[in-house]
Amino acid sequence: MTPRVLRVAGPAILGGVALIALVGALWFGGGAAQIPLGDAGPVVRWGLPVTKLVVNLAAAGMVGVLVTALFTLRAGEREFDVALDTASISAALFTVAAGATGFLTLLSVFNPAIDAGPQFGAQLGRFLVELEVGRTWLITTVAGAALTVLTFAVRSWVGTLLVALVAVASLVPMGTQGHSGDDAFHHEAMMALILHIIGAAVWLGGLLLLVAIRPVLHRQRIADV
Repeated sequence: MTPRVLRVAGPAILGGVALIALVGALWFGGGAAQIPLGDAGPVVRWGLPVTKLVVNLAAAGMVGVLVTALFTLRAGEREFDVALDTASISAALFTVAAGATGFLTLLSVFNPAIDAGPQFGAQLGRFLVELEVGRTWLITTVAGAALTVLTFAVRSWVGTLLVALVAVASLVPMGTQGHSGDDAFHHEAMMALILHIIGAAVWLGGLLLLVAIRPVLHRQRIADV
């Protein structure tokens, strides 16, 4: 295989296996089954879990790659640039998937009639600004867009460190949606979920980085990394 094919094959296999597992789980467990009232349709029922899956995988490719590159690679070398390019592509996927997730969440919760009129636009605006779940996905999407540009533009170690901190912070809003605010120990559970999301992203992203930089490193160097 050529180096370019090797860099694409690993993430493609990961995404394919994850998608197959997701579809199987939804089908077997009934997670995408039609609901009696207010059903938003099969596109939303199946599409929302898929976009969330892409968000999670892209977050790993963004955060994990940046963090791992900071502590294992040297700025200015070819593999460091490959790592930042990988993070930039992941950030772009993260942005698109987060925006799609926010839109599908609106359809899932309110099941509005989609049109080009002012009523739907006003409802979408209220969802993104006034509701916490809408603000979460709006902030996440905007952060992803900024990170797409930053990971492409920055090449120094210090700059990458700052970008990595922003990338880690971009995962925090998603962690705030995991537990009800009325539950006991809400803050403890929320913090545990945020740390879990960040830790999982760093672990999986580190593995993706090894796949991405393998074609440009010698065998001994990849062992050191």
